[in-house]
Amino acid sequence: MGRLRDLRKEKNLSQEELAFCLGTNQQRISKVEKENASFGIDLLLRYADYFGVTTDYLLGLSDIRVDLTIEELQIVDTNKAEVRELLYCFSQMDKKNREIIMNLAKSMSSRDN
Repeated sequence: MGRLRDLRKEKNLSQEELAFCLGTNQQRISKVEKENASFGIDLLLRYADYFGVTTDYLLGLSDIRVDLTIEELQIVDTNKAEVRELLYCFSQMDKKNREIIMNLAKSMSSRDN
């Protein structure tokens, strides 16, 4: 559940602000983040939708935040195997190296647009 707290902090949201956005209350957010309560499928889906991540990522079943659809892969004109390999390599990195790669990718992406 540390991922839930980390995602909230990445967006600089308080528990109260997130609770409002997700249609729940601050106590529920606090309990879920502290692993004192589980969250139902409805709250899990709202978390995933709000933060743009997969439910597998939220549940700790995967280190990959987003799934790419076939349409998205075709847009970037690459093949699925390369993207999966890239995501796998990224998932094996420590947090510091992930941040470096993300900043580099964002920087390169903004220059291309």
